[in-house]
Parts: sequence; C-alpha cells; structure tokens
Amino acid sequence: MSRKAWWVFYDGACPLCQGAIGRFGRTLRAFGGRSCSLQASPLAAHLAPNLLLAQMRVWTGRRLLGGADAVAWILGRPWFLAPLPWLAGLPLIHTFCRHAYAWVARNRYCLQGVCKIPQAPP
Repeated sequence: MSRKAWWVFYDGACPLCQGAIGRFGRTLRAFGGRSCSLQASPLAAHLAPNLLLAQMRVWTGRRLLGGADAVAWILGRPWFLAPLPWLAGLPLIHTFCRHAYAWVARNRYCLQGVCKIPQAPP
C-alpha cells in the first residue's frame, strides 16, 4: 500500500525541534511523513522570517497546518491514535492545546537546559 507523502517543517536551529525529529523521524517516515527545516523549505521564500519560525508546519498534501493543529494532525496518523485530532478539535481542549503549543514555541530555545535563567546570589 503506497502512502501519499506529507511534510513536517520545523525550526532547524532549535535543539528541541531537532531532538523531536531525531526521536520520531523514523515513526514519521513509517506513516508517510517527511521532514525538512523551515529554513531550507520552500516556505522560506514566501514567509517573513518572524512568521516562518513562529511555529512548526505540516503540509498534508492538500493544506498547510501550523502549531497545535499540525501536532494534532500528526498524532492522528497512526490508526490507533486516529481519534486524537477530533478530541484536540473540541472547543476547550483546542484552546488548551493552542495555548500550550504557543508557550512551548515561544520558549523552545530555553527548554532542555539550552539557556539558563541567571540565579540571584544567596
């Protein structure tokens, strides 16, 4: 059975994003996904830099999704997780997912010990 390819575009300078692609790249490919950094993607020619790197994006083959909607779409690729995009689309859950994704996206360079908040002397 051949699957139509879909694409995940991520921030290639982000350690969190690179780690996620490294950990889940094989699984993405198993379900028809391919990955490319936003900086090297065709989107780079069409979006301003601040918009380009604001959120990850997924090209489904028919439409471009971003942020929490993109994550929910990806999670729904395996048959056993197919209900997740529907659940993530419910009003309260969708709002929570969008806010949670926005927080992670804003802070992605400071997660995983990449940057440290200076400690006040005791």
